[in-house]
Amino acid sequence: MKYLLSFFLFFSTFSLVQTYGAEKHQTYDITLYYSPQCPYSKKVLSYLKQSGIKIPMKNVRGDSAARDELQQRGGHLVVPCLIVNGEAIYDSNDIIDWLSAHQEDLSKSSS
Repeated sequence: MKYLLSFFLFFSTFSLVQTYGAEKHQTYDITLYYSPQCPYSKKVLSYLKQSGIKIPMKNVRGDSAARDELQQRGGHLVVPCLIVNGEAIYDSNDIIDWLSAHQEDLSKSSS
């Protein structure tokens, strides 16, 4: 039992030493497709403004190239749509949840 405890303590301390230090922040390829008339897009835009998050955005209402790009990248012509590393998130609540959970990484990326 004594050896088992010593073994456990040694390796748990070792793993703490490995993870101690500068935190690594994830970077994301991210774009928000929106329409200014859409109430769900307005909800996401309001959250971005309130939280101070700055991400690339494309207005599909006035930009046919952005509409085509959304259709190609996301598979649907639905806004709001957050594309993160090639994966589409369509629901405004899900988009806000994702942005909130990754806010620190996004602020480091935009600095």
